[in-house]
Amino acid sequence: MISKRVYFMVKKISLVLLISLLLVGCRGDEQAEESAAERLTRPLTEGKRGRTQQDMRAIATALQSYMVDHNIYPGCSSIEELSKFLTPHYLTRVPRLDAWGGELIYRSDGRSYQLLSLGPDRKEGTPDDLLLRDNHLKPSP
Repeated sequence: MISKRVYFMVKKISLVLLISLLLVGCRGDEQAEESAAERLTRPLTEGKRGRTQQDMRAIATALQSYMVDHNIYPGCSSIEELSKFLTPHYLTRVPRLDAWGGELIYRSDGRSYQLLSLGPDRKEGTPDDLLLRDNHLKPSP
């Protein structure tokens, strides 16, 4: 069992490290350097991006299979409607939310489709959006 003295020593060291990281992130040109908070949260953000991309690719694979069978993509305007076309034959469950808790957006004219995650800021058209268009991940406009 860890003694109280060791426990408090570890807490003090952790606090000093955290303050040091924050100070390092605040020095210099603020626009040119990444903040300490951004460095600390980057792995979490990248993990969420990866999970959302995997979910979007799973939907894209199901859409490709649907296209092969029906010669058209499902013509609907929401991920909820899309799940009616894809489950249970193509997917057991259609992921409806991205890793940040926002609803995935599906658009299709029958010949092509788009899957969109608005990313952590939940605003369309910003650099953190994830866009999968016709089975290809693309930078969002």
